[in-house]
Amino acid sequence: MANGPRVQFVVTGFGPFSGVDDNPTAALIELLEQQPKSPAYRILQTAVLEVAAEPVREWLHQLYRSGLGPADGAAPAAAAAAAAADATASDGATQAEEAPIVMLHLGVDTKGDHFKLEQQAVNDFTFRVPDQRGWQPKGQLIDDHPGCSLSTHLRTDLDVPELAERLAARRHDARPSEDAGRYVCNCTLYLSLLHSEKARRRSGRPLHALFLHVPPLAVVPLQRQFQCLLDLLAAIAQQLAPSTEEGEAAGERVAAAAEAEAAAAAAAEEVAGLHLANGTGQGGALAAAAPDMPVQQSALAAAAGAPAL
Repeated sequence: MANGPRVQFVVTGFGPFSGVDDNPTAALIELLEQQPKSPAYRILQTAVLEVAAEPVREWLHQLYRSGLGPADGAAPAAAAAAAAADATASDGATQAEEAPIVMLHLGVDTKGDHFKLEQQAVNDFTFRVPDQRGWQPKGQLIDDHPGCSLSTHLRTDLDVPELAERLAARRHDARPSEDAGRYVCNCTLYLSLLHSEKARRRSGRPLHALFLHVPPLAVVPLQRQFQCLLDLLAAIAQQLAPSTEEGEAAGERVAAAAEAEAAAAAAAEEVAGLHLANGTGQGGALAAAAPDMPVQQSALAAAAGAPAL
């Protein structure tokens, strides 16, 4: 698979929920859809999911039933078609079918002050607030098959501490976590790990799942969060496909792109500070800086006006 992207990703975020009107993970997905292709990996599809257990369960069920093809809430058909064409042209059909697939789910920790790489999920539906469909279970099983209990847990087979080290080297405060909560985030990771394990046993294809909790935008700005996401994608790709000479070069290109994004973000923050000092609104400052930033304007504007979570 040296002639094209080696690892494929399905990346999901979430929409609004109780107390969070503007979920940063939805903006991250929007930015990712606008990002140029990476030489180190391929985005198979993206989705912004409703913060509710039943829609998440159904979406994952459809996704795996279709062999990780398009599912409701996924990227537009044109993007999916372009991704398929890219796989055929660069990797070849056989190599694309053999490439590892990673389900990477994003959620916001409203009280977080760093990025959390969730290593496990627990078989427990206990919602402190109702989901977006009004459901609020207490102590119910996500998977009620024989032998399962509330203490049953599933773990990712990715090397999470190693990923955290790679992100730390890129100046992100990202740490392994053993507690994804008991809300829809935990449910999503548990079901994704469960489906991945079943599909891996059935097909033999390498399938993995991971959940990244991001902090509120008031703690880490959107552009910095987006850089962390790009660095995590590159780190997972490197972990699953050990570096060759070409892979190292690809990693360097990704790192260079991340450095450019960091510089753009720093410039935007500096301009924002100057405008605020002169009485100019935050949205105007970002709008002034945004033309030089390789991200979608609407997402940054929305983030600038979003309340603290």
